[in-house]
Amino acid sequence: MKLLDSMADQRLSSHSFLLSISVDDYLTLVSEPYDKQGGIAGQRGAMTTTTAIRIRDRMADDIRRGAILPPLVLGVTADPKQVSEAATWDVAALQGFISERGSNGVVIIDGMQRTTALRENQSLIAGRTIRVELWIVPQSSALTYRMLVLNTGQVPWNLRRQLEVLNRTVLEELREAIRVRRSPDQSLPDVEIFSIDDRRRRTKAAQYQANDVIEMYLAYGMRKHVVDKESALADQFARLDMVEAVSKDSFLGDFVTVLLSMATLDVSLERVEPVAQDGRFSGGRSVFDSQPACVAWAVAAAQLAYGRPGTERSREQATAAIGRIVARANELGVILDGLSGDDLIGFTDLATLNEVVGQQAGKIGDFERALFLDAFRVLLSEPEAPSSLTSCWRAH
Repeated sequence: MKLLDSMADQRLSSHSFLLSISVDDYLTLVSEPYDKQGGIAGQRGAMTTTTAIRIRDRMADDIRRGAILPPLVLGVTADPKQVSEAATWDVAALQGFISERGSNGVVIIDGMQRTTALRENQSLIAGRTIRVELWIVPQSSALTYRMLVLNTGQVPWNLRRQLEVLNRTVLEELREAIRVRRSPDQSLPDVEIFSIDDRRRRTKAAQYQANDVIEMYLAYGMRKHVVDKESALADQFARLDMVEAVSKDSFLGDFVTVLLSMATLDVSLERVEPVAQDGRFSGGRSVFDSQPACVAWAVAAAQLAYGRPGTERSREQATAAIGRIVARANELGVILDGLSGDDLIGFTDLATLNEVVGQQAGKIGDFERALFLDAFRVLLSEPEAPSSLTSCWRAH
C-alpha cells in the first residue's frame, strides 16, 4: 500500500486518503462488504446481465493491457478523536487502523461493478495495482452525504435506491441514538425498530418497521409528504434537499427527537380502546399504525423547524421549534393520560377521522398523507393544545 495523498474535509469533519494498493490486497480488504452487497443495504450487487458481463470482461482486458481504473471509493466510520488524528497518519498508522477495524468495518461506497470485474479476473491480473479513495468519517450521516453527493454528481439515483442505501448505516445510528437518549431519561418511550429479517409486526405503540422509519427519515429531510417519483425534476430537487439535510451535524439528533415525540403520543393514544365503528381507525394505536400518519408527523415537524422546502431557518429557530413540538407531544400525553372512557374517546374523536378518510379523493396514500400533514400542522403549531382532536382531523 502506498499513500498518494491525504486531505481533511473540514465541511464534514472527515478525512480522505488516496491510496495505491495491489488488487489482491484490495480484494482481501473488501471481501466481507462485497459479500454483503458493499456492506450497505440496497447497494447494487454484481449485475448479471449479458451486457454487464461483457463490459466487465472488457474492463478486465483493459486492466491487463495497462488501463487505470478510476479510484474505488471505500468508507469507514470512526470516533471523532481518530478522525482528528488521521491528519497525522502515515502508511503504517493507516494500515494499523484498517487492520484493527477489519474487513467488516469497511463499506464500498462506489465500485461494486469494478470490484466484481477484479474478483472474476483476479488470477489474470495478479500484481496489478489500483487506486482507492478511503474516507474516514465520524458518523454515518457524513458517509451518507458522500454517497449522495457522489451519485448525484454521476448517475442520478431515484428515491427508492436512496432509501435502500441509507437503510443500514442510518438505522444503526438511530438505534444507538435512541438508546443513549433514553439512558438518563427512562420516561422516554422504548422505541423498537424492526428490520426486515426480524419478521416481527407492530403489536403495540412505539414499534415501527425499519423501512417505515427510513421513509420518515427521508421525508423529514426533504420536508415533503409526497414526492413525484415519475418526475426527474422533482427527484433532482428531492436529492438536493436530502443532501443539504444530512450535511447538518444536528440532523440525525433532531430526527431522533421528533421520532421520540411521535412515540410519546403513540404510547398515550394506545390507551384509547378499539370500538365498533366504520373505518379502520377503531382504536388509538391505529393512528400510527398508518404509515401516512408517521410520515406526516415527520414532515410537519420538519417544516415547523426548518421551514418549507426552499427556505431555511437559523439553528436557534429550529431548536426552539423542535422544543415546542416535544412540549406539545408531552402536553397531549398528560391530557390523554388524565382521561378515560367516553372522555378519552371523545377527545380523540376517531369517528370524525374515519369520516374524513372516507371522503378521500385521488390516490389513497397521497390523500391520507395530506390529511395527516394538515392535522399535525394544526396540532403542533397552535399556541394552545386543542380541546379535542376534531379540529385537527377536519383541518384538511
